Amino acid sequence: MDEREKPEFDVNYDGEPSNTLVVGIPEIGMAGLTSVQYINEQLGLKETGYVTNEDLPSITPFDGGAPRHHTRFFSRDDVGVTTLVAELPVPPWASRSFADTLLEWTDTHGVSEVVFLSGVHVRHDETEHQVYYVATEDYHERRLKETDVEPMSGGFLEGFSAEVVQRGIDSPLAVAVYATPVHAVAQDVEAALRLLSGFNSVYELDIDVGPLKEYADQVNEYHAKLYDHMRERNDAVRPVEDRMFM
Repeated sequence: MDEREKPEFDVNYDGEPSNTLVVGIPEIGMAGLTSVQYINEQLGLKETGYVTNEDLPSITPFDGGAPRHHTRFFSRDDVGVTTLVAELPVPPWASRSFADTLLEWTDTHGVSEVVFLSGVHVRHDETEHQVYYVATEDYHERRLKETDVEPMSGGFLEGFSAEVVQRGIDSPLAVAVYATPVHAVAQDVEAALRLLSGFNSVYELDIDVGPLKEYADQVNEYHAKLYDHMRERNDAVRPVEDRMFM
């Protein structure tokens, strides 16, 4: 077996997490990652741990000149969710090892739910700008049965989230993916706003989405001006409804 198929991940965590773990990973549009980072900011969650890996090409994010770990946990004693913000993309061949490590940690620490917030890059129209779910039966019964969140009609998951959902099918761990269509932009803030609103409607965490909506409006205004500028220069662009050029 190729040794790269068995990368090793290590979890370092202080204290005890909440029963629900909410995960944001880097994907096209960055909607899930953006929404989970916003949850951290709005709920005042503090860093409580991190994940390391020596077998993957690494990144070291930094802010204001201060470096940080690429995959970090956030929590607070009086808030019912712990989050995992993963800024390092995990390739498909490493997803199983990452899932093994995370699920060993969730089992050890009594985490009963794992939730992914995810943007799905598919062709769609404006009527499909809503949040859908893919969830194990126990999660659906516990959280979604009495809500207006609709199931995703069909398809397949892949990568890290697929590994975790698959394990949840035949285990006591309740797992769900909240998903919404995204555009191929650097940051689809509107999609992040949808994910956040859908998640908040189920968990009722009283998250103020106002600042994120203002940011989404600013991004949309910038994109609209960019499109108008490119049209004036007679550049060949796709229709603005698609926005795939951004």
